Amino acid sequence: YLDAQLMEKHITLKDIGEVRLVKSKKARHINISIKPFKGIKVAVPYGVSYEEAERVVNDKKDWIEKHAEVMQDKEINFQNRVLNGDLKTREHKLVIQKSQNGNNSSYILDGEILIKLSQEDNFHSQKSQEMILEGLVKAWRKEADEFLPDRVEILATMHGFHYNNVKVKNMSTRWGSCSQINNINLSLHLMRLPDHLIDYVITHELVHTKIKNHGPKFWSKLDEIVGDAKALSREMKEFGVNVF
Repeated sequence: YLDAQLMEKHITLKDIGEVRLVKSKKARHINISIKPFKGIKVAVPYGVSYEEAERVVNDKKDWIEKHAEVMQDKEINFQNRVLNGDLKTREHKLVIQKSQNGNNSSYILDGEILIKLSQEDNFHSQKSQEMILEGLVKAWRKEADEFLPDRVEILATMHGFHYNNVKVKNMSTRWGSCSQINNINLSLHLMRLPDHLIDYVITHELVHTKIKNHGPKFWSKLDEIVGDAKALSREMKEFGVNVF
């Protein structure tokens, strides 16, 4: 069906399920994304017809099916971790309760990520899982805001670096960045990493305040501070910036 107000069209693929075709001002090409609890979304540039997008989707059906199975496995793993009590942050544990007012909500309170779900809402529903993830992100945000700026200052002072300012963001594609004017951005998802890798990322960005590329001089300077920088870089690959 087509939702004219939201500029979306929903189609159903056999053995896969619903696919959302969404008109996008940012998209330059037809782009297919598959994310846990978000489903299958196809960004369709303005000027490209839904019929053309459907043709691309059908051509990519095998690829979609393969990655949809991976997505489903990630959803199940996430749900199991919630049920087993494995999902927690450095300073907060996850607590799920039934809501008394019928609304879904998430709070950070006294070392807890408190998730309240309505009586009607199924724990396994997309809405519930998104609420749980929202609560986790709130906790990581709080912990990151309290820890990361101070840690940047400590490491910068220790190793003689100067930077402009630090911002913590919910970045899902990179751990950190350093601008041309030495503004440092750090992902709140750093709080999911062990301390030595947090320090590696921060130091990596601090070195960029002096060396704006990844040439030999950059790695040599980073090695002076952290040891085997390339080994730490490889270790980082065991973790994904995105929680999934």
